[in-house]
Amino acid sequence: MKEYEIGLIFVDDEDYSNKAQWCNENGCYIEEIEKDEEGNRQFQIKKIEIVEPSLEEVKANKLKELSELTDKIFNSSETYLTSSLGFRINARSKALEDINGLIVLGDEVTYFKDFDDLIHELNVEQLEILQREVIRSGQNIYKQKWDYRKQIEDSETVDEIK
Repeated sequence: MKEYEIGLIFVDDEDYSNKAQWCNENGCYIEEIEKDEEGNRQFQIKKIEIVEPSLEEVKANKLKELSELTDKIFNSSETYLTSSLGFRINARSKALEDINGLIVLGDEVTYFKDFDDLIHELNVEQLEILQREVIRSGQNIYKQKWDYRKQIEDSETVDEIK
């Protein structure tokens, strides 16, 4: 294939498709410019300029991504933990609300459905254990979020963030 150069100005001709192919292979594009003195359409080969986002833009995007991920974890029906009581329980925010409600009711024994939809008879002490475990799990997630947030905020280059 024939070689072309960036900045080349040419009129519409039969070699246009070869120039276009060369541009595709070399990160360039063809732009129509003003007509020449004789009224012929002119084109110019130009380099595609890739504008890299600034460090602040990358930080902002990564912090938003981190926040969205944390929200997704707290609201996902797939978020669970294995309780010290020997079964898996939902660990999302809604689960903590449900457990808190059962504790407030204070029934001597209540039925509790675990992550795998199995029913357990639990007393208030056992519900309080689940409550602490869900809270601890949430705090661990927040700790990780704050650690990542600090790493992002303290980054001095885009490569450190990616």
